[in-house]
Amino acid sequence: RRTFLYDQAGNLLETDLWHDDRQVSHEEFLYEADTFFLKARIRKDLGTGTIHVVRFTTERR
Repeated sequence: RRTFLYDQAGNLLETDLWHDDRQVSHEEFLYEADTFFLKARIRKDLGTGTIHVVRFTTERR
């Protein structure tokens, strides 16, 4: 199963992945303060302790 946490505006803040009663991973989403564009996704694999970071940039035209 997967659990989700949202802020007041409906933006996804974090999600947890569970297998049976064991948490497998935790993921957080970071947003730009002024635009609420997605800035980064941080995921930790709780089995291995590995942390994955994906950064996003927005190009305005």
